[in-house]
Amino acid sequence: MEKKKARKKTVFEALALVSVLAVAVGGLWFLAEHLEEGDEVKTPNNPINVNLKIIEGNWIIDYNNVDTLNNTVYKLLIECSKEHNFSVKYTYWQGYDSVFINAINGTQNGEDGKWWQYYVNDEYGDVGCDKKELTNGDYVEWRFEEPGQ
Repeated sequence: MEKKKARKKTVFEALALVSVLAVAVGGLWFLAEHLEEGDEVKTPNNPINVNLKIIEGNWIIDYNNVDTLNNTVYKLLIECSKEHNFSVKYTYWQGYDSVFINAINGTQNGEDGKWWQYYVNDEYGDVGCDKKELTNGDYVEWRFEEPGQ
């Protein structure tokens, strides 16, 4: 009876180990595939000069003529939040491999049917804010507005 229990335990442990290894190999494969796609945003060696404005309706935050190494819309927003001492809440959506902004300075998505949306040089963001790369001279706006405006 003891041998049977020991054998079941050994089989269970072996299956658990194989499962853990399968998940680890799958994760490494996913990372390798992702990195090969070239989606990784690279930080520039030299600072870029950009402007950021956050428009809520009752308040505006300006972050202008900034020399920064933070070259995505998301990284610039986080830098600005630290500089001006306000909160940014976000969710990382694994299925999209991207960041979604939920709230800026206490203003939450969905209030009055409005959502945080970003624009670069007056063009609506076409990718997640952490994927949108900035270049020297770009003008970024975060607007709290109804979708499609």
